[in-house]
Amino acid sequence: MIGQTLSQYKVIEKLGEGGMGVVYKAHDTKLDRFVALKFLPQELTANDTERARFLQEARAAATLNHPNVCTIYDIREDAGQQFIVMEYVDGKTLRSLQLESLKLETILTYAIQIGEALQEAHSKGLVHRDIKPDNIMVNSRNQIKVMDFGLAKLKGSMKLTRTSSTVGTLSYMAPEQIQGGEVDARSDIFSFGVVLYEMLCGRTPFPGEHEAAVVYSIVNEEPQPVNTYRPEVSPVLANLVHRALEKDPGDRYQSVSDMVIELRRMQKQTTKVVRSQAYTVTSASQSHELPHPVFAPSAPAGGRSSKRIAAAGIGIALLAVLIYLIVAYFHKPAPNGPLQLSFKQLTDQREIAINPDISPNGDFLVYEEEADTSGTSSIYLERIGGGNPINLTPDSKEYNGEPAYSPDGQLIAFRSSRDHGGIYLMGATGENVRRLSDIGFNPCWSPDGKKITVATEGIYDPNSRSTTSELWTIDVATGEKQKIKSGDAVQPQWSPHGYRIAYWNWHAGGQRDIWTIPSGGGDSVAVTYDAYVDWRPIWSPDGKYLFFCSDRGGSMNLWRVPIDEQTGKTLGDPQPVTTPSAYSGFVCISRDGLHLIYSAVDERVNLYSIGFDPVAEAFTGHETALTRGSKVIAGFSVSSDDNWISFTTFGGQEDVFVIKKDGSGLRQLTNDLAKDRSVIWSSDGKKLAFMSDRGGKYEIWTINADGSDLEQLTKTSSLSYIMPLFWFRNGKKMICSGDSGAEICDLTKPPSDKSMERFPAVAVDSGRFLWGTVSPNEEMIAGSTSSDSLPGIVLYSFRTGAYEAVVDSGDAPAWLSDNRRLLFSRHGKTFIVDIQTKKKHEVANFPAGVLTGAFQISSDNRTFYYEVGTKEANLWEGDIRPQQ
Repeated sequence: MIGQTLSQYKVIEKLGEGGMGVVYKAHDTKLDRFVALKFLPQELTANDTERARFLQEARAAATLNHPNVCTIYDIREDAGQQFIVMEYVDGKTLRSLQLESLKLETILTYAIQIGEALQEAHSKGLVHRDIKPDNIMVNSRNQIKVMDFGLAKLKGSMKLTRTSSTVGTLSYMAPEQIQGGEVDARSDIFSFGVVLYEMLCGRTPFPGEHEAAVVYSIVNEEPQPVNTYRPEVSPVLANLVHRALEKDPGDRYQSVSDMVIELRRMQKQTTKVVRSQAYTVTSASQSHELPHPVFAPSAPAGGRSSKRIAAAGIGIALLAVLIYLIVAYFHKPAPNGPLQLSFKQLTDQREIAINPDISPNGDFLVYEEEADTSGTSSIYLERIGGGNPINLTPDSKEYNGEPAYSPDGQLIAFRSSRDHGGIYLMGATGENVRRLSDIGFNPCWSPDGKKITVATEGIYDPNSRSTTSELWTIDVATGEKQKIKSGDAVQPQWSPHGYRIAYWNWHAGGQRDIWTIPSGGGDSVAVTYDAYVDWRPIWSPDGKYLFFCSDRGGSMNLWRVPIDEQTGKTLGDPQPVTTPSAYSGFVCISRDGLHLIYSAVDERVNLYSIGFDPVAEAFTGHETALTRGSKVIAGFSVSSDDNWISFTTFGGQEDVFVIKKDGSGLRQLTNDLAKDRSVIWSSDGKKLAFMSDRGGKYEIWTINADGSDLEQLTKTSSLSYIMPLFWFRNGKKMICSGDSGAEICDLTKPPSDKSMERFPAVAVDSGRFLWGTVSPNEEMIAGSTSSDSLPGIVLYSFRTGAYEAVVDSGDAPAWLSDNRRLLFSRHGKTFIVDIQTKKKHEVANFPAGVLTGAFQISSDNRTFYYEVGTKEANLWEGDIRPQQ
């Protein structure tokens, strides 16, 4: 090959050869630069299927644009040979360096760059699958370049040969990868942990003389502690490495971003220590040891001046010790380390028990229980451990919930929908109910019991928000209201000494984060600021921690973060408070800090179908379950040929799936940590569009029905999110929904300049038009509005731009093929309406009490598809053992 010219690339020299092909250095004669040409093994390009697969993976890898990722410039074919044109890296592989001789500062620098490269790839839905020193380059500027993204997935389909390189690759594989399980970003984290271990210890954590020994070690054995080989490594760094090497993916870091944050913090601390020339106190240990010398300056020889200098040095040292002891006394950091808890279930009534609160004396518990699907809830009182609940609101048939004990335990504040809604007060056993305010949700008491702070929106699901909520404070004695927070804030909680109020909000493209503000109002301070769903903050009674619910560990669970109650500044990273439940929310803590109670939610939503007779306007036959299991299906779409159904899952990992109309052929199209939602089909059934945050914020992405060609469709700047709603038959326009409601998107414009044609405001009071469904002839939309003058289901005409009322209440309209009749739901029942006569009636023979979400009807009107959901929420108690 040397000396040959392929396209515009003149081959200069051979750089290397491995399992994924041969690499040459070449000169790009058009752009006058050096590049690397990677020629792939023949088995990867021998037939059309493998060639298409190669192109798919290479294109996905080519979307990466990051200083620590080796850039792919082009994919070419010349004389029947496929090759990749890549950035030429002038440097060495990490493998060729003497890893055991690397300084700690260098190791942290390299590790951060490797982590940032993985972070970029994972955000795009790419998993490397083969992170090892051979695939990591260090260039002449000491910069990391991670190689071969996308190619390891291809290698996984090739038959492994018994060579030394195979053993080398095995040494970095995660247990689930070796055992043929699902591989995701956490598998890369394991491999990253192996590389970190090797850089620190000069050896891999799972050694073996042959393949079988390596495999056994990875799957069954624990690695030797890092400090065995490198005693000077801090416990924090050693713990980071060993956590990355956990056998169970759920026990590892769930995001490489969390690793990078910790590595950066360690790098800063290491830099401070290296630069220090006197004394330092390492905050990471959080012990109260005296400062110790790190690098002591040498003393001048002999004489009076040397004694004076020595005396001065002693004086400075003593002063430093005194200052440190004073600061340590008045500003003790919060204790570190995980909580030790034992758990037991408190309720088991197969109802929805949420929003618990513990009485100040710790003997009683009040909570909200939803007894049916009509929106009625009651407040129950129960002695902790007693198991005999008493309904405190038996005479009210409206919603009653969100109870909160006053600091003295004499009163309970709660939200009720009676008399148009508001905040009410009652005695501790349900007596003397009175109205305090006409606004408010989630009441919380000030520590002195004189005020109650409320939000203007109630929250039951942190992923579902409908308004921008404010915080108001209500005077308990007079009922006087005062706004303390505009913008968005929900589920407020006073700190135990009254300094601050914690809350959470949604912002920045759907981000959910915890914040605090001074109790009288003022500037907010962020407690969390990341892509995780963080909600329901609650203070520990001593004010040293803020507990909250979060999915940052993969599932919704409990976390806490050390915090300064006066300033709101966090004093460390969030720490897991792991419960035995799959979904934990609505936490409260006893006043003595020894007990916490939370709601364990078990929700399932599955797809069903049933026959429909469009002439008789009646359901026929029996319902058929198309999906089964513990997934929560969050919206679905039926293909135009009625053969396939696409859907997305909700909570935990959110991915795109397709399934045949009879429930067979389930196929997962995306499988990563990105949140994929709101999937729809193109009219030809070849592509799907969905909303995803895989690019940093929620944009519309498309993917082929076979899982290939994942690509970003929109790149908006004015919207915090955009989701697809309907794809017109010509493929050139799409109805989308953003911050301001539904809009028509012109797909013929460049991705960064979509033409957004907003639907005109609803007549009279300018309410928003909410999405419904487009008629088969694509002339009308049936939807709903937030307009008081035009409530219920309305029609919007593309031809006239006018709205027309159809029925005064209802949800989820779906067109029949005659463009005249609409199916819709109301209170779990299904109705049909003629849009011309406005006559409606209930559809017969539908299984009672199962319709809980959206539905669709096949294009021939013979099959009705719908969601069926079940939900339980029981209360659990966690006893917090005093830390040793």
